[in-house]
Amino acid sequence: MAKFYWTVKQNDFEWFLLRAGKPTASAMDKIITPGGKKPREDTTERYMNRLLCEWITGVPYQGDDYQSAAMQKGHENEEPAANRFEFHKNVTLEKLGFVTTDDGLVGASPDRAIRLEGDRVIGVEIKSPIGPTQTGYLLRPELLREEYHVQVQSQIFVLESDKAWLCADCADCPTLPPVHLEIGRDAAFIREMETRLDAFLDQMLAKRERLEREFGPFKRPDYSKKDKPVGDCGDFGVGMADFDDLQRLWEMKQAAAGI
Repeated sequence: MAKFYWTVKQNDFEWFLLRAGKPTASAMDKIITPGGKKPREDTTERYMNRLLCEWITGVPYQGDDYQSAAMQKGHENEEPAANRFEFHKNVTLEKLGFVTTDDGLVGASPDRAIRLEGDRVIGVEIKSPIGPTQTGYLLRPELLREEYHVQVQSQIFVLESDKAWLCADCADCPTLPPVHLEIGRDAAFIREMETRLDAFLDQMLAKRERLEREFGPFKRPDYSKKDKPVGDCGDFGVGMADFDDLQRLWEMKQAAAGI
């Protein structure tokens, strides 16, 4: 499965716009549990309804998003945490923005990435826990691995990587050492995730068709930036100018498949 790199700044409006209506790695635990099971039906249904709402309105939904002071501090700690990771691992990190599968339906936003040959990258996910939580991770790093298993494996899936890095770097107690875990690809888990994700997408697309048939056509805001692409897409990046073309490509694929 090919992938597309969208050169946008994380947490900018263009980034939220690209994520709208798509299952993403950070919320994949609403489709599959860390143990590879199906979550509670209402959890998955609420998540799908949110994605459908975004698809109908064309607007990223943030009504139930809450960011505490600790979360904000953690966001501010991301850059120094990335710098410390580079120093400890002697690597250079890059910002990816947003990455989607070739059909544009599933995405991931690693905090940083290590570029390999060609368009191959390894995602680096950075967490900034409070001091007591960081201390727990130092004593039992498997807790960190388990807590973010779904998100990291989802990133590996979207990026088509064989591994990822998971970093815990405390924001409020900077004297605590960071925890850096190299996470290998869990092939069995990813196979199960693909099965559940395919079923989720089939159901979501069917509901899109029903909503359009019964309540459409829907008028969405025009966020076209064809004359003003976002950023430099680099050697393999995709800009916002290509967004409409990717959408049309997916519609053609669905039509050809009789969906």
